Amino acid sequence: METQRGFLRTFILTGSIVFLVIASQVDISFGQATALPADLTVSFKGPSSALRGEVISEKIKITVKNKGGLEAKNFHVDIILRESTGTEYMCGRGFIASLRPGQSITSASAMALPSSIPRDIMPGTYQLCAVVDSTNVVRESNEDNNRVCQGIEITPSALISPPTPRIPKEPVR
Repeated sequence: METQRGFLRTFILTGSIVFLVIASQVDISFGQATALPADLTVSFKGPSSALRGEVISEKIKITVKNKGGLEAKNFHVDIILRESTGTEYMCGRGFIASLRPGQSITSASAMALPSSIPRDIMPGTYQLCAVVDSTNVVRESNEDNNRVCQGIEITPSALISPPTPRIPKEPVR
């Protein structure tokens, strides 16, 4: 009898663990099991400084991962420069056609994500951010992990020689 109780306890414990693992990827409601929505996450590493107008595509590394239970389709990845006031400037936009559950994609070049610092931005300290699903087309279980930012110092672009002064044709009187 004790052997059967020990087996039953082990079975219930094992069954609970299996159920917990399954339940973490499945939403069970009204007796039906449905996969949880996609959960897109982004990790990002970019330069700590850049010139105004500088192309930074080769200096950034982005990883987008789908940690959810369903495929994510047709979404954007944006590189944004953000002022302390909250004003944002688009630096680049890429497109991902499909990301299956558990799949990830790394690098700006794999996402066709050309990025550059705007030429008309004022020099100063900003946040450089990577934002996945910036247009909110993918239904997700967690929308709070779609943006990651880091500090960046924007410096003036290289000095351009001033235009050569014109010499007047008429003598100045």
